[in-house]
Amino acid sequence: MDFSFFNSLPMLFFIYNENGILESVLGGNEKKRYLNARKNIGKHINEIFEENLAQFILEKLQEVIKTKNSINFNYSIDINQFRDKTHTDLLNEPHWFEVIMSPIIDENEKITKVFWSQFSVQSYQENLSLLEEEKNKLKKLVMEDEFTGLYNRRYLYKILKEKLDYVTISKNRKCSLLSISIDNLSTINSNFGLFEGDKTIEFLAIEISKTFKEYATCCRFREGTFIVVLDNKEIKECELLAETFRNKIENSNIKDISKFTVSIGVTEIRKSDSNITDVLERLEEAVYYAKKAGKNKVYTTII
Repeated sequence: MDFSFFNSLPMLFFIYNENGILESVLGGNEKKRYLNARKNIGKHINEIFEENLAQFILEKLQEVIKTKNSINFNYSIDINQFRDKTHTDLLNEPHWFEVIMSPIIDENEKITKVFWSQFSVQSYQENLSLLEEEKNKLKKLVMEDEFTGLYNRRYLYKILKEKLDYVTISKNRKCSLLSISIDNLSTINSNFGLFEGDKTIEFLAIEISKTFKEYATCCRFREGTFIVVLDNKEIKECELLAETFRNKIENSNIKDISKFTVSIGVTEIRKSDSNITDVLERLEEAVYYAKKAGKNKVYTTII
């Protein structure tokens, strides 16, 4: 096979024999990189690359020989993955390449060599990383309440639909909810200003997160109301958690904002609930009766 054409191209091409020995280096108008690569002719892959990368390349080489088909894959490499740290001018940062490995078949239909061509896809990988980063930011915006950092109402509806399905199809699955509502928030806003009200909401969000986030889903439902979804918790246990939290807020020593209290409604998802509206209406009813009873109370609605 005539490989002279490849010598006119700027990128490097490599020919390995079936045992993993580098036999030829072709192409490479960048003379420094070409001459450095040629130093490895006659060396086994294990002598050129560090163990993990060498094993990876050998597995790909054997795949081509076994299947007699070309394969392509992406890989990243940096100076630390070479045995000889001086042979290449690659940067210390990983550089991404797309590789095509093709079998060279002789007249007897036997594979004696493997042809390796590679092309830089560094800019593609960098753009892909940026795209993934932007996707994560967008996902965060879609799911999180911008002001408190807790999950928002959109995510609450999603998680409640999942929990409702679980409870409906599972024999013993439990899911309870707390609705934690700031008492007299409109009065706080009127007497001390909206900024004071915002600080009160922010303080409560932090306390909810510290108290429940490790084992529950915490969401901001509306201005001064938060919903905590407690998976696999009995209603009595949730009542105790609610009472403990109510007492904690009542007795908090708060800097920079006025003391306040919360009313908490408690309910659970039932198998008879046809949709999440049934659950949320029952939870709203519990909060209503907690406030009607004088505020700073816990009230449970299960019927």
